[in-house]
Amino acid sequence: MTRKASREPMATVTEKLERVHMDLWGPVEPSLQGMKYMLTITNQATGRVWVYFSRDKMRIVEKIKAWVVVAEAECRQYGKSEKGMAISFDRGKEFLNEAMKVFCSGRAIRIEPTLGYHPEGNGISERSMRTISERGATMRHEMDLPAAYWEFSNAVAAYLRNRGVVKGMAKSPWELWRGEKPRARHLRVFGCPAWVLIPKEKRTKLDKKAWQGVFVGYKDETDKVYLVWNPADKKVHEVRFVKFDESKYMDNTVRQESPSQYDDEKEDTREQEELTDDETDAGDSAKDNITEQEAIDIKEVGGEGTDGNPTDQDAADSEEELQGDTIIVNTGEADISPIGAEERLSPSSDTNSSQPETRSQIRREAVALKREAKQQAELERRQREEQQIAERLKKRGENGRKERAMIARTLLQPNADIYDFEPKKLTFRQAMEGSEKDKWVGAIDEEVQNLIRRQTFSEEITEDTVQGKELVDAKLVFDHKKDKDGRILRYKARLVARGFTQKHGVNYEETFAPTIRLDAMRIILALAAKQGWKVYQMDAVAAFLAADLKEEIFMKVPTELQQHFGKYVQILKSLYGLKQAARMWYLLVSEYLKEIGFSPMAVDPTIFRHTESGVIIGVHVDDFMITGGSEVAIEKVKEKLKGRFEMKDLGEAENILGIRIQRYKGKLTIDQSQFAKETVAQFLYDDSMKHSTPMEPEAIRKLAEEPGRPLNHDEWLQYVELLGKLIWLCNTRFDIIFAVNRMASFTVEACWNHWKALLRILGYVGRTTHYGITYGGNNEHAEGVEGGNIDYYSVDHNIEGHVGSADLQNGDAFSDTDYATDPRDRKSILGFVFLVYGGAVMTYSKKMKSVARSTTEAEYVGMGEATTAALWGRRLLAELEGKGEQAVPLLLGDNKGAVQLTRGVSNTSKIKHIDVAFHHVVDEVKEGRIQVYWVPGESMLADGMTKPLPREAFERNRKRIGIGPC
Repeated sequence: MTRKASREPMATVTEKLERVHMDLWGPVEPSLQGMKYMLTITNQATGRVWVYFSRDKMRIVEKIKAWVVVAEAECRQYGKSEKGMAISFDRGKEFLNEAMKVFCSGRAIRIEPTLGYHPEGNGISERSMRTISERGATMRHEMDLPAAYWEFSNAVAAYLRNRGVVKGMAKSPWELWRGEKPRARHLRVFGCPAWVLIPKEKRTKLDKKAWQGVFVGYKDETDKVYLVWNPADKKVHEVRFVKFDESKYMDNTVRQESPSQYDDEKEDTREQEELTDDETDAGDSAKDNITEQEAIDIKEVGGEGTDGNPTDQDAADSEEELQGDTIIVNTGEADISPIGAEERLSPSSDTNSSQPETRSQIRREAVALKREAKQQAELERRQREEQQIAERLKKRGENGRKERAMIARTLLQPNADIYDFEPKKLTFRQAMEGSEKDKWVGAIDEEVQNLIRRQTFSEEITEDTVQGKELVDAKLVFDHKKDKDGRILRYKARLVARGFTQKHGVNYEETFAPTIRLDAMRIILALAAKQGWKVYQMDAVAAFLAADLKEEIFMKVPTELQQHFGKYVQILKSLYGLKQAARMWYLLVSEYLKEIGFSPMAVDPTIFRHTESGVIIGVHVDDFMITGGSEVAIEKVKEKLKGRFEMKDLGEAENILGIRIQRYKGKLTIDQSQFAKETVAQFLYDDSMKHSTPMEPEAIRKLAEEPGRPLNHDEWLQYVELLGKLIWLCNTRFDIIFAVNRMASFTVEACWNHWKALLRILGYVGRTTHYGITYGGNNEHAEGVEGGNIDYYSVDHNIEGHVGSADLQNGDAFSDTDYATDPRDRKSILGFVFLVYGGAVMTYSKKMKSVARSTTEAEYVGMGEATTAALWGRRLLAELEGKGEQAVPLLLGDNKGAVQLTRGVSNTSKIKHIDVAFHHVVDEVKEGRIQVYWVPGESMLADGMTKPLPREAFERNRKRIGIGPC
């Protein structure tokens, strides 16, 4: 057997992204942009190659994550929405590291490192790497470019390889990937001189009209934009209006020989074509060129030699120019002056002037004349086009901004299920082909049994029955149920209807179903900590299937489940995904809780309190949070719920909506440490990026004045993804809420420096992943802050009078405003904090809807907003405690003028321009429903919600609102 051992060939793949191969090349001499490494990613099924460049190995995982986003987006656009399934690479630490494992695990991508002594395992990537590096070196050497251009030449080599023939494939990688043939008219000689038009807006009449650079590549998404390196500012520019001088390439490849009779005849033929054609064949790229008159220092094409006549070489150049896609510019060093038409057609004055001109010489002169006329016409046309293009770009920019705003609203909408969000859900095929197949099969069997036991569907119905009916599709969705530390508890498969195929008025009517506000959940937890109550958790199994469906809805069963239910069925229960499913479940639960003695809260209908025992239940879809002062009463309620619904008793609450709950020494803490760690591992690649504050003090001004280059679409999607995760993290990390909200304001037009600022926030989170909120009297986070109390004062004609001290235990509110913060619109930022039992339960940081005319006005408007929030919170506390009347909350501000305005002023003309909606604070104060007092600026706990603070002030403020290690 030892003699028969051999190496088996690699398995073939047919689907995009079914398997990709990666390899790293380097380190090498730094490129012009400082890059030392090249990452190649080769798609096995199509042969397409992507190259990414990096300064160090630490950023390789970042490049891979960016590529996955791009590749899957392109598959949605040009393919069958394929997802990444397997990645093959060697065992280098730049690939096999914790960040990579976390990322691939979250997206269900298999990692397939090569084995020892098995180079074929990564042979595809090795071959791609060699091809690209060798072709890139050849292009550099041909143009006599230094080695520092290797980044550009390798990128162009990959670009050309994707559009060319690859051994073993009938089509080019580009066509296999995109489904369209690649175009070649736009291709240019790498490294040739390029003259780039300077827009009129950036030059005066005396300035140069073009700058000279080096052509270094293409934009992969379009053939209308080129990349040009500018040696002056040492940057790569994406340009559209550019001229190329590929003559250097021709001089190096065409032998300089005396023209033969055959050459003369060939020239005669070409020149005759030029005289009969009305226009130069410039193809689609004609609009991408600038005229010679628009370039400064560009010499006249077809100029004279020392004898005053065009030389043979000039003629050859002219022929090449007229046949190409663009008008080529002669950038020779000779100082050639243009001559008039008469002078050009007259006999030369040299020693050979007496000799008759050849036919070819006369035609060369005629070609030059016609070229001049074309150039003048081209100049006039170009000026008209510039105006038209400027108008189109302006309109396109407005449309693009609206599109980004729409996408951002969709991706960033509040979603309490984001804690369980995986960037990519498994398809049925991926689940069945993955290493966890057996677990997913078990999950499918469990879901099928739930559907059968709940009598979710009718018996199979015939195709004739559903003829003409509105059919709803469905699919299996796979997910994990995780514990407080992110460990997988069980595998879930759920049949979900595609509700977007429903039609209003046909198969659904009302859809609204309330879910518990996280503000309310934190207030319940803070109250439980204060009273010493235990908090329990229950989970309704297949909750939606407990509710009957009123509408007649027919469904086409997914192929993989037709063996159990048939092809067509009628839905009898509120199946997940149906637009009305959540509402039907809420109504069912609400009615039953009322039957057993519970009443919903007036301020939040998802919170119920038993009128006799005082047991409190908070409902979020199928999650139940239960607390109260009587353990016996709680057990009775739990038994009743189990008798009515299929419930899982999870004991004392440890993880609700992805928020970890811990109890110790009379205190209760909540945090999202696991989610924070996963987010940091996904986006943060360097420990040196960790910071002690989320935002530097001058960041708002700097980001507005120096935003950097705009993010491309793929970078922007990554920005939105990270922003969404940070927004969710704000539920227990009020210390980052100001910074995150400010970065959210840049979402539509996010630029590079905005991305860096967002990473700084993540860097701060990476340094404090174990932080959360602690609720507990005299907790350690309040130590050293005057016993945790805040002195407050009355103000009368700027005379302060001490009134008392806020202990931050029973619903104290702080309102602050930073005047004219945003230099883009000079609108002020409003901040609010509401504390119960030593920790913040409600906060916000938001921009005013209008521009305030003074600090006092801004603070007064802020107090109007804060009054509404404070009264809501205090009313909820009173209902939870079973008190008929709520205690009067304190609202504390640090602006004396605004505090006096809340008490009413004799001359209302000073504030009559303020929206009536904000004046209700005066009425609330007069009626005694809220008390407004003044506190010194150093005692303002909402200060961190309105501005980025220096480190010392930031850390002091963070402790005061109860945020610290958990």
